[in-house]
Amino acid sequence: MNIANETHYRFIFTLLLLTALFLSFFQLGSSAFIDYDEATYAQVLHESLQRKDLLSFTKDGEPWFDKPPLLFWMMAASVGIFGETELALRLPSAFFIVLAIILTWLMGLRLFRDPTVALGAAFILLTTTIFIFSGRQVRMDIPVTTAILFTFYAFIRGVHQPAWYIGVGMGIAVGVLLKSVIGLLAIPLFFIHSLIYQRWDWLLSRYFWFGILLMTAILLPWLIQQHILYGESFWNHLISNIVGRYANPVIGTQIPFYYTKHLIKFVEPWTAVFVIVLIAFLLTGWRNFFRRKAQLTTLSIALFMLFLFGSSASKLFFYIAPLFPFMALFIVSTGIPLIRKAKLRWPYMTVITVSALVITAFTATVIQIFFPTEHGTMLLPMGSSLTRSAEEEKIIGELIKSEAIPVYIFSWPSHETINYYRNPQKPIIVTEKTMLKKPCFLVVSQYALENKFFQLNDPSSRNTQTLFEGLFLTLYRVETI
Repeated sequence: MNIANETHYRFIFTLLLLTALFLSFFQLGSSAFIDYDEATYAQVLHESLQRKDLLSFTKDGEPWFDKPPLLFWMMAASVGIFGETELALRLPSAFFIVLAIILTWLMGLRLFRDPTVALGAAFILLTTTIFIFSGRQVRMDIPVTTAILFTFYAFIRGVHQPAWYIGVGMGIAVGVLLKSVIGLLAIPLFFIHSLIYQRWDWLLSRYFWFGILLMTAILLPWLIQQHILYGESFWNHLISNIVGRYANPVIGTQIPFYYTKHLIKFVEPWTAVFVIVLIAFLLTGWRNFFRRKAQLTTLSIALFMLFLFGSSASKLFFYIAPLFPFMALFIVSTGIPLIRKAKLRWPYMTVITVSALVITAFTATVIQIFFPTEHGTMLLPMGSSLTRSAEEEKIIGELIKSEAIPVYIFSWPSHETINYYRNPQKPIIVTEKTMLKKPCFLVVSQYALENKFFQLNDPSSRNTQTLFEGLFLTLYRVETI
């Protein structure tokens, strides 16, 4: 599609931005916090607000170093305006979705000098469901991705306007304060760009090094404050958390080709399109392969991100969020010339195909975000089990929060959501052999009950009362005999 008319272009960009705002913020606070990350971060913030201390964090009263403070500070500001609600805590992360889409558009303009490529890449990112889904939760993945995008955008702007290099240091500092070492991932992108474009003058730029000094000045106060409070414990945890997550499966899964499988399942139709345009890029552009520097840059960065996160022992699909903007830029920058050529030979078929692709991607995103199915389908794979089970945990937490008696959980590993809504007593995960200290509450998964992994001696007896029965969980109140 050739967008030559400036008025039409502005209209389409405005429509895209409004759609981004809709997908990011509509019904943002309508569901419970999800285990683990959302409920964990909500609990950490809750304790910090209760203690009136936003410089050091605790979880269940113990020092908590897992994440840096910036997103928590933003959430605290949001809570100060809207109260401690799901909406307030999710607003900052959702705000970064819109920023990421705008930055992707800006990078398309800067790298390719083509407004159509810029709009197309922004649209693909907008219809990458997992990207929107992740940003609508209390997670650091989309915020740190946005920081990486800003840092790289400042870098490529600095090539011709060196004062922009100051923004590089600011972007890295923000990324580190959002998600620790992940914020440093912008640095390898500088070298990828420099290798392809054969430009290294940034290393001699006083603006670049001033930006690095600014980064240091931003990060040092927080690091020094944590060292004063916790000493070696802080540094040991920080290092072990970084090294441990990469070298050992601290969290997530070790399934072979985990990200490849999830890209195929959760990022359709764009994963298939990416493979098609990659093949076309390799077949049609091999003679001037190294002259297509902008496309080669975005492709190299996308593959670098996939390799880096794929080689880590700890894998969660949300982690590879930094891949998607560069994947989108490569798809559109390579696909647009192919579409223009195809349109000359098969004008109607090309328009119909592209239109069907756009409509399918947008429709699938809307349905998966706002109307998730229970188990999903091939085109709509994102089921609602996460949000539905979280809703049941919230109901259980609110039912039992008025009584300070023990809470036992059987065959259900996720309990942070119950803990947050029940606050302050932490639930206890039990096995079949654990003796119940009565009176108590007992939460059992439906799976365990249906498969008879767990049976009460006499569920119908007068000393056991069923308080809630859902699709995933059942809550009992067990009295003393």
